Amino acid sequence: MKLDLTLSHHLAGESLSFSWDSDTGTLTGPDADRARRMVERADGKVTLPAWPEMDAPDPLHNSASFALIFASYGYHLPPELEILLPELTDDLPTDAVA
Repeated sequence: MKLDLTLSHHLAGESLSFSWDSDTGTLTGPDADRARRMVERADGKVTLPAWPEMDAPDPLHNSASFALIFASYGYHLPPELEILLPELTDDLPTDAVA
């Protein structure tokens, strides 16, 4: 799947513009290097508020992992990625620290 993305940040008011090809695992475009560094920094793990660390394996090929990483950085995702996020409920996992 190839997506041309412009992700806006919820708080910072900035955006990232790049293309992502999940079949080849490549990022191209104006902000591709910055997006790649963000994926690398996550190192296959993400933490969302009030939830324990979650695995995000192979994010350049795995759409759900890719979505988790950019959501964890506070970016608004397009619908085709947002639906891949885990549903967060009011029930905290038993090992979560509030």
